[in-house]
Amino acid sequence: MKRYNVALIGQRSSGKTILSERILFETKNISRMGSTTDGNSTTDYHRTEISRGFSIQLSLFNFNWKDDLYSAIDTPGYSNFIGDALCGIGAVDNVIYVADSSDDLKANGFRLLQQTRKRSLPTLIFINKLDAERSDYEKCFEAIKTVDNRAVLMQLPVEKTNSVINLLASDEFPDEISEKALAMKEKLIESIVESDDRLLEKYLEGEKIETEALRDLLKKDVVSGAICPVFVGSALTGAGIKELLDAASRWFISGDQRVLDIDGDKSKIDDMFIASVFKTFNDPKSGRTNCIRIWSGSMKSDSTYYNTAKKTVERVGSLLRLQGKKAVPVETAAAGELIAVNKLKETLTGDTLTADQSSVSVKTPDMPPTLIRYRILGKSKQDTEKIGGYLSKILEEDISLKFEK
Repeated sequence: MKRYNVALIGQRSSGKTILSERILFETKNISRMGSTTDGNSTTDYHRTEISRGFSIQLSLFNFNWKDDLYSAIDTPGYSNFIGDALCGIGAVDNVIYVADSSDDLKANGFRLLQQTRKRSLPTLIFINKLDAERSDYEKCFEAIKTVDNRAVLMQLPVEKTNSVINLLASDEFPDEISEKALAMKEKLIESIVESDDRLLEKYLEGEKIETEALRDLLKKDVVSGAICPVFVGSALTGAGIKELLDAASRWFISGDQRVLDIDGDKSKIDDMFIASVFKTFNDPKSGRTNCIRIWSGSMKSDSTYYNTAKKTVERVGSLLRLQGKKAVPVETAAAGELIAVNKLKETLTGDTLTADQSSVSVKTPDMPPTLIRYRILGKSKQDTEKIGGYLSKILEEDISLKFEK
């Protein structure tokens, strides 16, 4: 079994949480889909998310597809919470960028898409909400293509059938879209062969390129971040979801394939256990929870690990595989997995854990500059002390915030 991880990113209201819900439903992790409108989705469980109907923090979920394990992150799309989105991107090897076919591309959507390019992450783009009243997938694709020329359209929707057609796998198309589909397939092939001189020469000479050769080249370009395949569908109706998951199984890289970006001595990391904390939650009942990405080696429950930032040893109790707020204990977790641990004393977001004393440090994503400043005053000294305690917990949860006395 291979282990993959992926972050679902995109601007606000693009449907990331419903896509998470649909994936969990299609992979039989839930028997009934929830919704943000009803406040019963798996990954939007915070009381503020339930009352407002949108994500304010990242959330983890796990699923199996074709016998492989996927650790996934549903990230918030509002720019106010970009810190969690950036931490989510920094913790994964692969990305699904979710776009809304019924809305314009916003600044935060563009910013997040640029992050995938900056980090050269294998990225699939999913144009969502084909069932929406004002849906226009072609306009949406052109908007994405304008800001990121790596985008190549892989599918066309078939109206009134709740289905999509794979351009690369098909030679014949329904009459009503045949002309458009053939033209778009030619554009797709041109985009793929551009990175291979031999295949490009064959294509220009009019020779047919075998589909398998195109798929092999496409995988290479997706892994390197040179091409972003674009898929279409609807998380609400389920159109295109299985095709999206099949593409992830073909083109995503597993957790042990990523080149680790670290500070410190890189000569001895091949056989080391290395993990980093990418999110911290503070819950009134369960206390502090750290979300951890395992970069190399494996992690065991009821073991001790060294925090290289705090230079201290931490005792890890249970390892938890999260489905939103639901936690499933596991004995071990391997490279590529995203797991959670409760009640570590010193460890916070950005810290690195190793098996033994080490100077290794996994790099933390850069946060955007501060745009808004607030001044907070307590009515009394006692109130000020209470405010300070609450602020310290908020700062642990969101590393994009800055506090000055």
